[in-house]
Amino acid sequence: MSDAAQVRRQLAGEALSLADIAALRDDVSTDEIIPLPAMVHFDATLGRYPLTGYTAGGERPIGVDAIRRAGIEVIVAGARYGKGSSREHAVVAERSAGVRLVIACIRRGEAISLDELLAGRDRACRRPARSRRGAPDWRPPGRCG
Repeated sequence: MSDAAQVRRQLAGEALSLADIAALRDDVSTDEIIPLPAMVHFDATLGRYPLTGYTAGGERPIGVDAIRRAGIEVIVAGARYGKGSSREHAVVAERSAGVRLVIACIRRGEAISLDELLAGRDRACRRPARSRRGAPDWRPPGRCG
């Protein structure tokens, strides 16, 4: 969602229709999911801060504890949700706030080769994945984007 007022309405408990939402926002980075100042925590305290860096319409409509207070359990996002370097903190923050499921498009339904998926990963990550080399390329279900 790119409209800050809509985000606030949803956090207040209003159910929004697909027509209200119009389009999901793409390219939500881990910096928006868990901003740098909150990353000094390494425990469930992160659950106070998920999406506090999220920008909609030039505003940051999600405050501290807002996701937890609103009881948000499922996040539906556009393409490339969670891109960035603080992936571990982002997941801990969302989960600690009560989020149980994130649905996001990664690509437009094309297969992702194992080589592409592992590109730039360290050896410790590549080795277990390659030991299952018999598996076909991964394809997200349905069509994203």
